Amino acid sequence: MVITRDWIRDDAEFISCYQENICCNKQDLCEFIDYWKELLISYGAKKGQKVGLAFDHADIHYTALMFAVFELGMIYVTLHKATTDIELQSPKVNAYLPLDYYIFWKDFSDHPEFSISTNYYKKNSRVSLGWDYQTWRTTSDTFRSKNSTPIWAKPEDTMLMLQTSGTTGTPKKVMHAHETLYNLCSKNWEVLGYNENDNVLNISSLNHGGSISIFQLPALFKAKRHYFVPLFKLNNKIIEKLYTVCKRYNITKFTSAHAGYVDSLIHYGELPDLEFIILSFISPKWVDVVNRGSIKQVSSAFGCTETCGPLFISKLNKDTAEGFDPKYLGNPIEIFHKITINPFTVTMPNGNTIEMGDQLKEGAYFVRKNHLKKINDIEINPLDIYEVLERYTSRYKVDIFIDEVYNELYVLTCDKDLDKKVVKDIEGLYAGQIKVTDLLYVPDLQNFNVAVKTDPAKLEAYINKVCRGR
Repeated sequence: MVITRDWIRDDAEFISCYQENICCNKQDLCEFIDYWKELLISYGAKKGQKVGLAFDHADIHYTALMFAVFELGMIYVTLHKATTDIELQSPKVNAYLPLDYYIFWKDFSDHPEFSISTNYYKKNSRVSLGWDYQTWRTTSDTFRSKNSTPIWAKPEDTMLMLQTSGTTGTPKKVMHAHETLYNLCSKNWEVLGYNENDNVLNISSLNHGGSISIFQLPALFKAKRHYFVPLFKLNNKIIEKLYTVCKRYNITKFTSAHAGYVDSLIHYGELPDLEFIILSFISPKWVDVVNRGSIKQVSSAFGCTETCGPLFISKLNKDTAEGFDPKYLGNPIEIFHKITINPFTVTMPNGNTIEMGDQLKEGAYFVRKNHLKKINDIEINPLDIYEVLERYTSRYKVDIFIDEVYNELYVLTCDKDLDKKVVKDIEGLYAGQIKVTDLLYVPDLQNFNVAVKTDPAKLEAYINKVCRGR
């Protein structure tokens, strides 16, 4: 029960949809895997060492590198870009540092969005290996080897160390052994509906634990064709590119952690054979889209990073559209009877328990009543608002402040490009009975997770200073 290249379907095909498409089969991928293994061994690779990647999306070479780490019995560490602020500011959560190997694009050292975290991890790694962005993208032969390489991994070896994204509370470190992930992911493809005829478009980051256990590994086990497109900020040009890829290659499964891609694509054009699998919430707005046949289905996997589950799977299609409740996640899924779920903890096969926060209870998205607020006697669930915001930007770049004394609602963001249309969508949740008082740009906003927000006293002081002149 070790995850190696044998996990991947033998006739699998891989296509990177960049400026110049890179197309390969499993034999090509195996040559890439052997290249990375030889390189790591040349630097003194040992079992149990930790390897982290700067890259923020799935691709052929990243996939090969991931399997190289798995086969050598090393630990693939996810460096979730969205939680970089936590990593840099809270040394206590950096249990996996220093890294033994950090692999990055040289271009990242000068890129404003990535330079801080890239330089930070370079300093906190034994070996840092960098490649030119264009070489990586366009020259697949650069990363090949036809030599046989050893497999050091054993079923009990830790293979994956991830940090959860914060959806279920303060981000947590979770570790998985080969045998655990093998057992779980060998069933995930069935739970999520992957089949042997699927053409899968994966645009999610391999630095997100859910992307590995929900998107990448189950799809590689079952589906034949795998297409990769890099993560970009959403704009009309990117949406046109994604839509063209979906139509040209008859994409049947579109996997993404971000719900914004669903919203944008369904407004761009019809994709009646397409199923979305996301790690976010299903919007009630999509019910009409599914009913008229513009898309086939949207599935939402919840709790996946904590357990490599998912714990629940909610599916919106024509059969479930009538009376669909996006806040009901469905009944807990039993996987091999090795994961035990109760309202607040998950027990893993090795006996370790993982705290899930206060969100999971009997398949419903559960929020304690003290999280609820009122404006003009209308009950406000902050998580409903965060759900809307997540369609426009990362949840780590926004916060809200609800003042029940002044009956005011503020949206604060450090994202300069946040579309102001989000205000109308928030007000639409309450049929116009609630108004957003202001959308404020806060350059030093530090927002760590959804359920436990930034210190309310700090936000209130900011509102009083900026908006009320106190």
